[in-house]
Amino acid sequence: MDAPVATIFKGARMTTTYVWEIVQIRPRRDPGKFTLWLSLEDRLVSVPLRIPREFYLNLKSPDTSLFDSSYDAESLVRTLPRNHPCRHLFRVTVPESEFLEMESHFAHLTNNPNVDGVYEMQIPHTMRAVLRLGTACTTTKENDISITRTQSIGLELNGLERAGPSLTKRAYLDGGRILKTLFLYHAINHGRHVLVLVLPSGKFQVHLASPAGSREPLRKMQEQYSALNSARKAAGIVSLYEYPEEIEAHFSYHKDEHKLMAALSAELGTLTDKNYSIVLSSSRDPEYFDLRVKNMYKFPVIPMLTDRAAHLVAVPLQWQSETVEKLMTQYLFFGSWLRVAVEQSTYFDVPVGNIGADAPLFFADIDFARRLWQNDSLLWWSPGLRPDLGGMEHDANAPSEDPNSSVDLANPGCYTNVCLAINVRNLALNSVLQSGIVNELEGTAGATAFDSTSHTLNDYTSGEARASATLGDSVLSPQTFGILKGMAKTWLLDKVRNPGGPSEHAVDHFWRWLSSPSAQMYDPSLQRFVQGLMKKTFIQMLAEFKRLGSQVVKADFGHIILVTSKPPGTASAYATYLLNAVNSHELFTHLELQPDRYYDFLLFMDSANLGGVVSEDPYSTSSNSGPCIAMSWNIESFFPPAVRTAFHQDLRRIIVELYTEHQTHADADRAPLRVIDNLTQDSSAVPQDEVQQKTNEAVTKYLETRLTRRLLGRVSKILASQKQAFTEEEMPAEWLCPLLPGSHRTMATPVIEYVKAMCACLTLIRTHSNEVGILRRNLLELVGVREFASEAQWSDPSARCRVPHVVCRTCTHVRDLDLCRDADLMERTSARSRPGATETKWNCPACNSAYDRRAIESTLIDNIRSLIAAHQAQDLKCTRCKQIRVDDMSPHCKCAGAWQLTVGRAEALRRIRVLTNVATFHGLPFLKEYAESTLARW
Repeated sequence: MDAPVATIFKGARMTTTYVWEIVQIRPRRDPGKFTLWLSLEDRLVSVPLRIPREFYLNLKSPDTSLFDSSYDAESLVRTLPRNHPCRHLFRVTVPESEFLEMESHFAHLTNNPNVDGVYEMQIPHTMRAVLRLGTACTTTKENDISITRTQSIGLELNGLERAGPSLTKRAYLDGGRILKTLFLYHAINHGRHVLVLVLPSGKFQVHLASPAGSREPLRKMQEQYSALNSARKAAGIVSLYEYPEEIEAHFSYHKDEHKLMAALSAELGTLTDKNYSIVLSSSRDPEYFDLRVKNMYKFPVIPMLTDRAAHLVAVPLQWQSETVEKLMTQYLFFGSWLRVAVEQSTYFDVPVGNIGADAPLFFADIDFARRLWQNDSLLWWSPGLRPDLGGMEHDANAPSEDPNSSVDLANPGCYTNVCLAINVRNLALNSVLQSGIVNELEGTAGATAFDSTSHTLNDYTSGEARASATLGDSVLSPQTFGILKGMAKTWLLDKVRNPGGPSEHAVDHFWRWLSSPSAQMYDPSLQRFVQGLMKKTFIQMLAEFKRLGSQVVKADFGHIILVTSKPPGTASAYATYLLNAVNSHELFTHLELQPDRYYDFLLFMDSANLGGVVSEDPYSTSSNSGPCIAMSWNIESFFPPAVRTAFHQDLRRIIVELYTEHQTHADADRAPLRVIDNLTQDSSAVPQDEVQQKTNEAVTKYLETRLTRRLLGRVSKILASQKQAFTEEEMPAEWLCPLLPGSHRTMATPVIEYVKAMCACLTLIRTHSNEVGILRRNLLELVGVREFASEAQWSDPSARCRVPHVVCRTCTHVRDLDLCRDADLMERTSARSRPGATETKWNCPACNSAYDRRAIESTLIDNIRSLIAAHQAQDLKCTRCKQIRVDDMSPHCKCAGAWQLTVGRAEALRRIRVLTNVATFHGLPFLKEYAESTLARW
């Protein structure tokens, strides 16, 4: 055991051989200067850190005269983003202060005609330090300096190096147990501030500021705390923070935000020498408090990343109780959150105080960037929507969404066998890891695969070796894809070794990271390449389901509905066999296929219009409580209220009666189970063809008699009520058709729309098209419409506004949103930020977490840009022979036909008008403004 050492000598012992654990790298107000917060045993030490500006110039020809002698310019060779040719690459390293002083010099340097590209200019200084140092560092051999001296003169980033595993003797921050934390909670709404500083002793210092100057305290804090703390203990949640049994609240009232922040600063000033870290729970970033709280810089600040709604003061009548509940929920959650944050920081080697706002994307960015650096590749790190490609990203418009890049299959019909709904997860990860098998099965290894054949330098010089692979308009280098594949494989192996650990979180968010423009390492080309692999894998999986005896009813990347050949009662066992058989295939090893629900009977039009009998107990062959009916018909929402209820009830009854007819004959003709001799046919068994014939006869009789009489009576009643309503001076509200975001055509009278929609649903019964046709003719005749008149033709009253591959930030559930037709997206709730107002609720169906509305709105705005670009750059076709024009100069086609647009201007305007309706209905102000301005100038 070491002998006691005087405190004055402790700093001298901590030299280069000592590992410094990094809590946070924090920017200061001076450019290029940062604070490096280190954990040394039980102490927190702040060290000044200087980080230089570093970027790369790819020159067309070597010309060192471009550079000034006051900074370093080193020639080297690296792999450029998207495998762009590396000609004469120089790394420029210059202090940030000098970079700002010589702004004109560097502006001329980066815009010089000899410069082909400027790379890594957009990487923040803090992130560059995090990428290099990780969670622990030591000084280099050339910079032998004690910790005491570093506090006075500071450190250069180049004088530090990442501490290797051999130097790290314990877990990062001892698993977080050595952290002494203060909890700071901040909520705001319409000028009302609630700021709470919580000490480890349980003392709550509550600061309140209100524009009206009210002095209302937060009530029942102890009761709320005790109830939530008891629930936390009962749940057995592991926490790094020891919560007291009792709390003590002190209130301070302030007139405005400035005085509130000044009071907080004064309170923090009394705690500066006690080695505290601050865990900040706020919708505002730490920079917001750095500018307003003078003593905030004296503490490392760990942002607690949670939903914005947790930091929103409620409406005036309920603000006290709801604010107390949010405060206590966040306070009791932060201990377990900190434990998980330290685990993630340890795994991804990132200081706990530097975790990004979207942790899963941030960790993936860091891991991928480090792997690229280790393989001598430059980064395309960019905070914007486009990757940093050295300037080439601005030379072309962003590619439009390829409608063939995803899969959206639908086979309308009436399905009487059991249908199985399946949720699909990890499709992107599986497609990347099994990319070689996908291409082997399709015979495309030479075009889109990265083969493992080795090449000589002569092969690369002569161009015989491929430098990149292409899939559609995406270009990807083998090295980049290999790094991505290796990272995914590492995550998956670590997930298997440590279930529930940080790697599992990374695996779950893999596709969200690849497809999210908010990721710093987002590359549309990489996303489209992986999406192409996903499509290939998905099609192969559907083919495997078909080979095993099931047919596809509906399929997209996140959800599949299959119709089986099995009757009720055997669905669960068959589903287990089916999914195990698919997962046993080498191509689908890493896919997660989870049964969602079973339908004993399904009437399917499309993903927004379906109804059926859901099997509550898949193991049971009969239901004692009657069938459980699931109804989701978007078309009925366009009916006036007077007709909507009738349509819903009638269609529901039809589904129940059709299901009953099929089940009655299937049960009656099913022979009882008994032991029979081998090779002897059971004479009592009814042939399947005979059973089907009896069922068809029963359904035919039902359609021709009972259903025809009932629908004729229903239409007569609606027609009489409609005539009476039309005689009123003002049309009753229950007979007015609603205006919905998908409304795009003029609706006929309610009774005619009822007849057309009901007959469209019955047409799904393909085996009885003649009977349905006769019924349709009789109903149209009753309302005075000819069978083949244009007014009698049915079309979907709703347009579509599809946002594909929306990933939940909480559970990573993948879903295609239709903002015009999905019923759960139309539900309205009170807007918390605007008292008295309402807004639509966009929640994940799997975990009920809110979707990122801002990201979806940004996607829709990009869709308008892509639509305009595609319309302007589209091909021309002949009005007579429909051939596409192959040159740019011919005034007319060879057949003497005139040229016209492939997609007319009217169609583009219609789609933009739909987006305008969507923006108005769902409350998307930026989308509405952009769509309306586009319509105005077009």
